[in-house]
Amino acid sequence: MVDIHTHVLANMDDGASSYEESLQMIKMMELSGIKNVVATSHFDVSKQDIEEFLLKRSESLNATRQILVDQNINVTLLSGCELMFTPQLAHVDLAPFTIENTDYVLIELSTRYDNPSLLQTFELIIGNGFIPILAHVERYSYLISDSSRIVELINQGVLMQVNVKSIDNEKYPYIKSMFKNNLIHLIASDAHNMKNRAPNLRKELVSESIYKNMNAVISNRLIEISQPSKLKKIFGKYI
Repeated sequence: MVDIHTHVLANMDDGASSYEESLQMIKMMELSGIKNVVATSHFDVSKQDIEEFLLKRSESLNATRQILVDQNINVTLLSGCELMFTPQLAHVDLAPFTIENTDYVLIELSTRYDNPSLLQTFELIIGNGFIPILAHVERYSYLISDSSRIVELINQGVLMQVNVKSIDNEKYPYIKSMFKNNLIHLIASDAHNMKNRAPNLRKELVSESIYKNMNAVISNRLIEISQPSKLKKIFGKYI
């Protein structure tokens, strides 16, 4: 399996607090059958310095990879980033932020504020040659309440990722319906630590199509998209 969304790099963001915790997280992932882990530390191009971030990430990646070799951990650690959405992304070279030199780039939205330029910005990003993956799509209430927008984004070329924890959480009663209506393409742990946000990607959650999609991302192959449909309710329940 592949975990495309994690915060295993030490001292980069609100993820792993030390190299020791990074090692513990990756060991736990290995035990779950994960062979490739993408380190997607948070970054905001509108607020942070790009060169400073890339240098810091490179140092942390190299140090962590060496630890994995020294500890005989059979997991490949891949570079990536979780970019905060901003219209500026359409005017920045996103190549350094993609998942291990592929065309795929992980982007998160504000959970509180909608952005009127969402569709236009993603259109420009795709026009620049990148394939956006929208991180934890289930968190954006303004998209869930008008899921025709999710359908529009998917038809545009944006992929949707959901967190494992959300699948098990009754706070998100629409998850099953999202799968049923082809609104989810990828599952990931979004692991941050060994406490309340530990690695939790499980084999039983990964269907054959999701498995293929995971590997397509790191192999830089196109993902086959089934026709999406907006969410529907009957008597207040998602179907």
